[in-house]
Amino acid sequence: MKTKVLKRIFLLSFALIPILLSGCGHKKEEQETRVLFSWKKSAILKERTNLFSIMKEIGLNTLYQYVSEDIDDDSVIKFLEESEKDQVAIYLLSGEPSWVLEDDGESFLTPIDQVISLNQKLEKKQAIKGVVYDVEPYLLQEWDTSEYHNIMKNYVNAMQTVYENTAAH
Repeated sequence: MKTKVLKRIFLLSFALIPILLSGCGHKKEEQETRVLFSWKKSAILKERTNLFSIMKEIGLNTLYQYVSEDIDDDSVIKFLEESEKDQVAIYLLSGEPSWVLEDDGESFLTPIDQVISLNQKLEKKQAIKGVVYDVEPYLLQEWDTSEYHNIMKNYVNAMQTVYENTAAH
């Protein structure tokens, strides 16, 4: 009888060890992505230190930031370097409703070229992580007409063009 009890305890302990050990290991907590959209040029030029401080304070870790073509690369690079120090991931925010009126989706490629150009000047950890398109075609007059289907077709074609042109990167 005593042998059976010891055998059961022995077998039960082998069943419990993996369960107990799985709770003891250090698990890296995945941080939830919490995002802020910013179309303000001043965020890059003047307000970056304050912006990153506020983001950290309220638990935001990702910024979708518009980068105007008239902002010099050195200012953007300083912005990206500081964002990396403050552990804020940056995505380029871009888009215009009129882009979906194009048949070829060419305007959708401009922000990608901008990111590639900037990222070549940065360390990988400071690089822009990607492009976020904020196109909002429903703002167009054509949206509420029979052109709706062409608009959506152009949008899908543009996304396909983006995918094909970035697949190599």
